[in-house]
Amino acid sequence: MRKFLVPKYIIPIVCLLMITCAATVAVVLNIGNNGDDETAPERPPVNDRRGLGSLEEYLEVADELDFEIVHDTTVFDRVVQNLSRANVANAAFNNIIREYEFLALFYDAPAHELNYLLNLINRLTAGMSGEQLSRAIEDIMQIYDFFQWTNEDIAIIEQMFNLREEYEDSIFWVENTFNRVTEGRHGVLTPEDVDEFFERGLDFYDIVLANQLSRRGIYTIRQILDRFLRGQSAAYIAAVIDGNSRNNLRISANMANISRFADIPSEEVIVARRLAVSTGLDITIFYDRLQEGEYIWDIELEHAKILNDRVMRSMEARGYPQRGEVEQLYD
Repeated sequence: MRKFLVPKYIIPIVCLLMITCAATVAVVLNIGNNGDDETAPERPPVNDRRGLGSLEEYLEVADELDFEIVHDTTVFDRVVQNLSRANVANAAFNNIIREYEFLALFYDAPAHELNYLLNLINRLTAGMSGEQLSRAIEDIMQIYDFFQWTNEDIAIIEQMFNLREEYEDSIFWVENTFNRVTEGRHGVLTPEDVDEFFERGLDFYDIVLANQLSRRGIYTIRQILDRFLRGQSAAYIAAVIDGNSRNNLRISANMANISRFADIPSEEVIVARRLAVSTGLDITIFYDRLQEGEYIWDIELEHAKILNDRVMRSMEARGYPQRGEVEQLYD
C-alpha cells in the first residue's frame, strides 16, 4: 500500500521530489473536467507576501508569521466531521489535519484556493469511510502539493485524482498521472534517454531539476537539459523559468546578480527553490549563504524546525480536534 509522505521534513527533500526517470511514455488521452461543481480560482500573480529583506530578518520574526490560516471554517469543519464519523484511525486522522496545516502554511495559500481544495475533498470523498477515506484525502493533498510546482490550472487535481488507481503500485504515481493528463507535453524521458544524458556529463540532480522546471510550461525537459549541456547554469535557468511561469507560485530572483551563482549545483538549487517559496525571500539570498560556505541542508533543517513549530502552534491555537498523541513533524 502506498504511504503518504507527510513532511517529517526534510528526508531529504529530493526524495520527495524524485522523478520517474524510468517513466513510461505518456499515453495520449484527452481528459475532460468531469463536471466540476467548483469554479477553479486564479492564483494571485506574485508570491511576494512578506517583504523581508534577509534570511536573518525572516528567522527573527518567523514565530509571528503565518499563524493564521484563512479559509471557510464551515467547509473545513465538514471535512473534520466526515473524518470523525468515518471510522478513520487516530494516526491517519491527525496526519491529515497536520498535512493540511503544513501545505497551507508552506505555500501561504490564499483563502479561495484552500476553499476550492476543501470543497473538492468533500465532493470526491463523499460516501467513503475508514482507510479508503483517509487515503483519498491524503492523495488529494499530495496532488495539491505537486500542482503548486506546475503551470496548470487547479482543476488538474481532480483529473489526476481520478487516474490514481491506475498507478497505485508506483511510487511515481503522482507524476505518472500528471504526464497522462498533460499528454506528456512537458517531456518524458526513457531510461535510455537518462543514460544518454549521464554519458554526456549531466548528473542525477540535473535531471531532477530539469524535470521539475519543465512542469512550469516554459521549456520541455529536453530543452532544459540541452541548456545545461550548453553551459547555462542551474541557477540561471531556474530563475528564467520561474520568473516567466504564468500560474501558481512565484519564485523571485535578482537577475542582476544571478551570474554570480553559476557554480551552485542543481542539488542545491532544488532545495533553495523550496526555501524561497516557503519564506517568500529572493532565492539569491540563499545562494549568497551557500557561497559564504553554509551547507544547504543546515539551512533547510533550521527552517524545517521553524515550520514544524508553526504548524503545531497553529493547530493548537485553532483547536483542531486531535485523537491520541500527535507526532512532531521534526524529530
